Amino acid sequence: MEEMILHAARKSLKIKKTKFRNKINNVCNKKWFDKECRLTRHSVRKLANQKHRNPLNVEIRNEYHIALKIYKNTLNRKKEIFHTKKLEELETISENEPNSFWKLLKNMSNELEDLSTCEPDVTTNSWLTHFESLHAKHTMLGTEQQHTLNQLEKLEEEIANKFLDEAISENEIINAARKLKNNKSAYSDKIRNEMLKSSARILLKGYQKLFNLILESGKFPDQWCEGPITPIFKSGEKNFKKAFDSVWHEGLFFKLLENKIDGQFYNLIKSLYSNSKCAVKQSKTRTDFFNYSKGVRQGCIRVIDIKELATLFDNTSSDPFILPNGTKLSCLLYADDLIILSRSRFGLEKCLDDLHSWSNKWLMEVNLKKTQVMIFEKTNSKKAKPIFNLGKKDITVGKKYCYLGIKMNNNGNFTLALKQLSEKALHALYSVGKKASNIASRGELGKFPLIINIFKRLFKYITHLNSLSETAIAKQAFLISKDLFTKQNTSYYGKAMDILKAFNLNTEITDLESITTELIQPITKRLKENYLTFWKHKLENSSKLTFYSTIKIDYELEKYLSIIKD
Repeated sequence: MEEMILHAARKSLKIKKTKFRNKINNVCNKKWFDKECRLTRHSVRKLANQKHRNPLNVEIRNEYHIALKIYKNTLNRKKEIFHTKKLEELETISENEPNSFWKLLKNMSNELEDLSTCEPDVTTNSWLTHFESLHAKHTMLGTEQQHTLNQLEKLEEEIANKFLDEAISENEIINAARKLKNNKSAYSDKIRNEMLKSSARILLKGYQKLFNLILESGKFPDQWCEGPITPIFKSGEKNFKKAFDSVWHEGLFFKLLENKIDGQFYNLIKSLYSNSKCAVKQSKTRTDFFNYSKGVRQGCIRVIDIKELATLFDNTSSDPFILPNGTKLSCLLYADDLIILSRSRFGLEKCLDDLHSWSNKWLMEVNLKKTQVMIFEKTNSKKAKPIFNLGKKDITVGKKYCYLGIKMNNNGNFTLALKQLSEKALHALYSVGKKASNIASRGELGKFPLIINIFKRLFKYITHLNSLSETAIAKQAFLISKDLFTKQNTSYYGKAMDILKAFNLNTEITDLESITTELIQPITKRLKENYLTFWKHKLENSSKLTFYSTIKIDYELEKYLSIIKD
């Protein structure tokens, strides 16, 4: 029975479908929603109310749909203008005003409300927990690490040569102050780099005494050991997983002493890292400070331990590449980005084993997500690819790789790299055309706008029409056009007279019938003079061409353009 009723209902009754609509944001809160949008919206709402009061009126309904279409087009146009303007401002500011660039970038959203007051996706406590665990002291130490610690104690007990403990000179302070970058944020002491640079010579004696006192004591001031961390999301990771965030401090100290960096200078670095503290800064809040027991600070010594990799594979059977001059090439190392080169599978496996042993010894972790093996071969072989491992983890075998921005294929050609470079070259070429001033370009070439030649040909054609007989079809059309002009209707004759009026030639030439071949040259000359006046005005009032206007006097082709052949 139930099935019968339902079946009848489906056939006889209208099935109501529930439509789920996404939440519509209020368009009035958009930055590009201006007065014109509000007026257009008001007219649409007015017609909508009339349509609801009189739904059978077809005329009102049509007016409403036309107004609604105009309103939507207005919104799209305003939105496009807003974003185009913002992008143009970003391009202009990025080269000259980096501070304004970041402020504008933060203000790129459509919404009127301040995004800085919005609740962050990740809470401050979550960031604190993350960075505390990230920079927590290494606890799982094996026999190799214990051996390194014992060696470190012995090296610290040895007599230091102290060749880095010489007093800091005035010239060193002045040179260091010059290298400080402007427009950098200050710490809690509110001292900016500009203040240090400006006061370097005035307070030189004080700075020298302070820095030498710190060097002699071998202890960094506590406040100088503190530093805020501002999380910034970005794509991509380095090969050594958070390499500079996972550096083992004791291992770093051992490498310093092993490289004869000792004395009070060594004590100063050890004091800095032993007492380092960090806090997470997010928006207008900051967490409590926590110990920074793992990793290196920004701008500090970074690759003194990773540099060992450059010679690590020289002492193994790596089967390296041999350059024409006989040099063996087993790896390429840039910062923490490493490429191992080998001519055989056995050689690469041996290098990977050595890399794994080295990573375990110095508590460094290799990011396998960004690690792959590429086998160079002339054709795509159908043979099964060999399996490579780093420890007990497999490494993927890829067909292409990007190193320092250069893309390469496993067949040894650089098709992808050439394509990428050609695209960059096209972008650069188009940007030259976009950024170059037309006023300056025309001045260098001495070429007048094409429109002047078009006007010249127009008036030549009018002289031809004047010479025709009254029975010619073209002459009759010309006379009809003149008749329309006298009746104040749009016509060919009227457009030509508007051109004469625009260049103040209508006082000398009252009608088109008076234009003769002899007048073409004076008209063209007047058009060029008017353009030269316009060009000089633009040149003198352009902020970008201030220097150019001092050296560019005549509007003519520059000699260097005819001398340079290629």
